[in-house]
Amino acid sequence: MAFPPNHSGLTLTKIEQMRDQASAWHALERAFVRDATRTKRSLGAGFGSRDCPLLVREDLQTWMSKPIEIARGYIWVPFGTLPMKPLGNLNMVVQLNRPTPRTRGRIKGALLAVDGAGDRWICHTGDLGGNRAGIAGKSFLGWTNRPAVDVVDSQGKVARALPVARVGDPGMATDVAAFVREVAAFKDGGSKRRSSDPDSESAFTGDSSEREGAFAVAPRAGYEAVRHHAMVRNRLAHLLSDVRPDVTRDLARDIIVGKPERPELEFEVKPLADPQSVYTAIGQLMMHSVKHPARRRVAVLPSRLRAEYRSALGKLGIDLVTFTVNRHRIEFDGLDRVVPGVASVASLKPPA
Repeated sequence: MAFPPNHSGLTLTKIEQMRDQASAWHALERAFVRDATRTKRSLGAGFGSRDCPLLVREDLQTWMSKPIEIARGYIWVPFGTLPMKPLGNLNMVVQLNRPTPRTRGRIKGALLAVDGAGDRWICHTGDLGGNRAGIAGKSFLGWTNRPAVDVVDSQGKVARALPVARVGDPGMATDVAAFVREVAAFKDGGSKRRSSDPDSESAFTGDSSEREGAFAVAPRAGYEAVRHHAMVRNRLAHLLSDVRPDVTRDLARDIIVGKPERPELEFEVKPLADPQSVYTAIGQLMMHSVKHPARRRVAVLPSRLRAEYRSALGKLGIDLVTFTVNRHRIEFDGLDRVVPGVASVASLKPPA
């Protein structure tokens, strides 16, 4: 995400005109509509326990409700993460509620602001509300690594807020989805996965493939998560093994081609194209090459990758392979440029 320039100590100006508010939220909805599937699900008693229209972005692992007008003049815009539980009310993660003439001074979370360059930003104050045990007594502003800025309104009142997405930016939906997933992690207690030490000399004793399919996620009864990373990684490894006999993996690296101590190729797979996934892929490839330098480093990312990231990868000397997943297969673009003669299409059915 491109934060406002010189965000440290920066002050934004709150936009309070209703026309501008409506325009910004319409732009947000349009950004999510692209590549979205539509469904209806109940979001609970607060929304009248009625089915609400949702825009589901599998590529971003996030859903957005179309604006819901409820009593007292509020227009609520809830967001949540995938996978959805199959039955019952969905639990939203966070709301980016659109102000109306009746509610403009009573919405504490989302707000619209403009920077010195004239760019509009949908921001969030970090006020998540609710009584969920995972966030009791905790501050999201104090927990997140996102830079906070001052936002001043027409009365001179100042609030601290987090720029979430720039209105009209090509990556607007991606940036909002990254914020939603970050709030979800915070609400789950802020715990982070234990990562393998890339410098560990421990021998890899696991399976050559990662586990796929669905699995139960405690303690949320009824939730499932799908291992999208494993699916992409395993299909890619299978294609590579058709033309190369020396395809392996270890604790730190997704796919290695050649001798593990000095591979010809190293592949890092990410199932999402959000900024955090791109930065992590770059960091892992760079760090792994310190001890075990690969002749070519390859980032494997969704085809909806932003142009600025494509350019940055090239300037860093990292090859890019993108993929598209449909109902029956995965298509890899650029794979044959990295490994001549390899097929570029794999069935979603697990290899025998």
